[in-house]
Amino acid sequence: MLSNKRGIHSASGGIDLRTLREYCLFEDFDVCMPFNPMGVPGGKGNRGSDGAIRGMLPLGDAMGDLFTAGKAGSTKMEDKERFDPYEDNSGTTICLKQGDFIVVAGDTRHSSSMVINSREMSKIFQVGDFLLTGTGFYADTHEVYVKMVYEIRQYEVDDSINIHSAANLLSKILYSKRFFPYYSFCVLSGFEKGKPYVYSYDPIGSFGSVTCVCSGSGRSMIQPLLDSFIDKKNWNNAEETQLSQEDCIRLVVKAFNSAAERDVKTKDNLEVCVMRENQVMRETFPLRRD
Repeated sequence: MLSNKRGIHSASGGIDLRTLREYCLFEDFDVCMPFNPMGVPGGKGNRGSDGAIRGMLPLGDAMGDLFTAGKAGSTKMEDKERFDPYEDNSGTTICLKQGDFIVVAGDTRHSSSMVINSREMSKIFQVGDFLLTGTGFYADTHEVYVKMVYEIRQYEVDDSINIHSAANLLSKILYSKRFFPYYSFCVLSGFEKGKPYVYSYDPIGSFGSVTCVCSGSGRSMIQPLLDSFIDKKNWNNAEETQLSQEDCIRLVVKAFNSAAERDVKTKDNLEVCVMRENQVMRETFPLRRD
């Protein structure tokens, strides 16, 4: 017998009739059984071959339904016990560039489902002269950060690394795990000859240079705002003007306050880094803590 809760499947995958009778699954089990399929005299209910076939139909249908229900039950159990290596610790990050500076921001809540693990977990990592942010599975993001630091230190034994080479390095780190990807949505920010660059990534290493990007659980609420105010994608005859540092910080703070009203994973504190070439300034703002 195969192992299941009722113990009614045989080793061949069929139904053990003795077990059916034992569990009293059919009140009229003896009536349904075709006792004499060849019509030979003797035994209970000599029905002949036609009667035997007709007698088997209800039992066959019942056993088919029972077999299907058993398979469905085992499938549900397999789904519950299926290995899931990822967890969405989420939160939200924003990176945007304007003129000669970059604003990098992220909330500090670290959560698992509806449980708050930490209220002061930064999503912004400094990698040499660059800033790396990541949302998704925090452990994967941290491992990507550790690998980036290690590879850049090895590279800089001979020469300093620029933002474009670092961006390609991060892409290769993510792509190297494409068959079991890091569940991390990374953004790398830095300068090259005084010009700001922001590179956005998907979990398997595809990346591109962007002006502004939001990732994490608040993305659907904040990204349209950035597209409008920074990229001016829905403006008619809009002039390409640059926002000041104060205006960018004000925009980011308002965006996070709005997201914190609606997103349970984006809360507690807002960490804002203003990055200029060879200089990073940090500031913290309070968010909702419920």
